[in-house]
Amino acid sequence: FEAARNGAPDACQPLQLQELFAALELGDAAAVATAGLTASFGWTSAEAFEQQDVQEFCKVLLDRLEEVMGEGAVSRAFAGSSVSFVSCPEARHFSEREESFADISLRLRGHATLQEALLAYNRAEQLTGANQYKCEDGVLRDAVKGTYFKTLPPVLMLHLQRFDWDSDTNSRVKICERLAFPSEILPPLVAALLAAGRPPETKKAEPGPTDTHPGYTLEAVLVHVGAASAGHYFAYIRAGEKWAEFNDEVVSFVEEEKVLAASGCDPTAGAVSKAKAPTAYLLFYRSRAAPAPAYTVAEAAAAKVRVLNEEIRVRKAAEDARHNALSLLIHSAFLPPTPLESLGRLTPLSAAESDVARAVGREAVRLRAWDAMCLVP
Repeated sequence: FEAARNGAPDACQPLQLQELFAALELGDAAAVATAGLTASFGWTSAEAFEQQDVQEFCKVLLDRLEEVMGEGAVSRAFAGSSVSFVSCPEARHFSEREESFADISLRLRGHATLQEALLAYNRAEQLTGANQYKCEDGVLRDAVKGTYFKTLPPVLMLHLQRFDWDSDTNSRVKICERLAFPSEILPPLVAALLAAGRPPETKKAEPGPTDTHPGYTLEAVLVHVGAASAGHYFAYIRAGEKWAEFNDEVVSFVEEEKVLAASGCDPTAGAVSKAKAPTAYLLFYRSRAAPAPAYTVAEAAAAKVRVLNEEIRVRKAAEDARHNALSLLIHSAFLPPTPLESLGRLTPLSAAESDVARAVGREAVRLRAWDAMCLVP
């Protein structure tokens, strides 16, 4: 981090994200607050509690990371390339334009599985009738318009379009229908995805995709529970051979079956059941050819965590001392009431007898457990 280049620390999203990850990795706190990261986007406390679109947030965060880190640090992991084309055989016209993408946004309606939604993504559109293509000579002709994937990224981020606009009710609605997704995207499906939508002109010009891609493994699932207007996000993240559920301040291990079950609900379910159904919203798959992610905590961030850990230790010690402290008033037939502050709830009986003896000026005393039944009239 360089203030001259990156600006104020509180407004630098990559720095706040780095410190957040450092606290997760090294911190002793039971849970870590995200206030620093949300505040770096200029959000107030009120906005932080409003439902935001996490896909849009992810795009903004990745763009900001790429801007600050540079050198393709983010695009190397998340960027793929797609090609848009128009083909008009009658005019012997073919044009195409390549552009990069960070995620693939998939329609849910009409599809029961992720494979169906992926293969339908690059379905070509026939430009005929009233929708004919206007060629360079100004003549309208039949043509084909479409897109195809040229390369897929090491980290494949799939956005499931759970939210739509209902023109009948003039309101935003959530699509809760089930879309089954696998724990792996196998090489044949990757090859089919790279071949889908390719026009004949491209197939002649290049050898085309093969099944040499090793496939993808599911690494994380971002889940939404609730309705279009309000709800709750949580995440399933692969941790080695296990899966962990990150749900606000609670982190727990779960079986993979529970992760894959977050696919939505039956379309005939009632409104309450739909609102309670866990629905996958973002899927993250990592290529088997991609190296395992490595994370090194920056020393500046680690130093802040050490300071916070010491504050937690001191605060816990003080809380334990208050919890264990006893304030006693010793009554004796021969002495005035004598206060005693040195005892704790965990003080051994022998040590307590010594302290009481010193307080009342005796060589020794004998203590016995108080019988609560003595208080019963």
